[in-house]
Amino acid sequence: MPGFLKYQYHIIMEKGISGIYNYEKVTNNKDQPLTFGATSTVYRFNPRTMNQATNSVQQGILSNNDELMNSRLVQDTTWQLADSTYYTKYDYAGYIRNSPYVRVFGNGCGAWLISASREYHSDCPLKQDLLVHQDALIANYMTEGHFATPAVTAPVGWSKIYGPWLLYFNEGMDDEMRADAIRQSKMEQDHWPYKWMNETCYPLKRGELRGQIASPIRSMVVLSSSLTEEFDRQTFGFSYPTETNVNGDFKPNRIRPGTYKLTTYPIEGYGIGFQSEKLINITQGKNRVTVDLSVPTEVKWSIGETNRRSGSYQYCNEERSYIWHTLPPADLQFEIGKCEIHTDWYYAQTKPGAWTIRYKDSLNGKNRVLRIGIAAPSYNKGSPILAVDVNDNLINEFHYRNDQSIYRSAPQSGNFHSENIIIPGDLVTEGDNLISLTIRQGSVMYDSINLSDNQF
Repeated sequence: MPGFLKYQYHIIMEKGISGIYNYEKVTNNKDQPLTFGATSTVYRFNPRTMNQATNSVQQGILSNNDELMNSRLVQDTTWQLADSTYYTKYDYAGYIRNSPYVRVFGNGCGAWLISASREYHSDCPLKQDLLVHQDALIANYMTEGHFATPAVTAPVGWSKIYGPWLLYFNEGMDDEMRADAIRQSKMEQDHWPYKWMNETCYPLKRGELRGQIASPIRSMVVLSSSLTEEFDRQTFGFSYPTETNVNGDFKPNRIRPGTYKLTTYPIEGYGIGFQSEKLINITQGKNRVTVDLSVPTEVKWSIGETNRRSGSYQYCNEERSYIWHTLPPADLQFEIGKCEIHTDWYYAQTKPGAWTIRYKDSLNGKNRVLRIGIAAPSYNKGSPILAVDVNDNLINEFHYRNDQSIYRSAPQSGNFHSENIIIPGDLVTEGDNLISLTIRQGSVMYDSINLSDNQF
């Protein structure tokens, strides 16, 4: 038997705070690497008293078990209710690092999970997971595979602090409780790192970084202490994401001292799949860095701009719901220069069929470069398969690992992939050209698609 990790759960009460602080310390004290799929803390309250919830983005009344037991099960923890609407526990999932607080509440009582920092969570800026759902449940998933985050393989001697976070309680009218919790959330952020922590692997003295990305477009910057993992698949380190401003400047602070992999990628423009990496050392106090990120600035045409999310298309900005992935058409015709991405291109291609892009081109003897950004590939029965044809010629067929995001109500992202496809010049025709994106099985969510006549 490989053995088990050493797991410690801490509860701290501070005078004058209406709540309890919690953190977890996990250690591999065995003589071999150990793998675990999830670590989380779940708080369950009385659903008859607290029957409403918010994930910081959307708010609503939670279904109860009696109602769900009498409803039709559609897929895992997803039901069609008596009024033909759907409820799933993934309705109130969300982006971990964009959720400083979540809560369940009702009858003048509120319970909040307030996180001063999300540095300890797995994955990347687009990491999402369950936050609140039926049974008045609040969840804090430090790492979990609901949206295809990989398992943690902890090396010998590895130890990590998850947290601390605050489970906060208040009373009053809804608006009063929300305003009070927002004040408390800001106070917790101001106090991070907590001075009352007494753990050798929780440094109180932190570093700050002032940097600039030499690039013509805004970028995401991610500092990851896990040097052997991809920044968007990291599981056993600490992660600090931030966005640059219009001048390319960024300034994350309160960073644990140590060596980091700095990764930057565009969040606008045409650089689908482009990124830059650099190792840097963060010391206590002030640190500085400059990074180059080269991206294409001109293309023949583009459907959306790249940010690793389906942030511009039909249904992408709706509240999470199982219903959205059932609505896009199986077949679609999209003409460059005439159709609108906000209404005529959908957030995900969810049914077997072909989405065809029609565009004008001229012969010049050059190859073309088709770049496709996949914001999420999902399938609840196998692996998603996408075929790409140009003027009725099959160019390639791509098989993806299921990230579970689309059918679990994610409207904008899952695991990102990018394809850089060379179209031979002899396949280009004068005038009308057709690119067909055919779903063989599963679903694909698009970040952006563009065409150029240079490899860059």
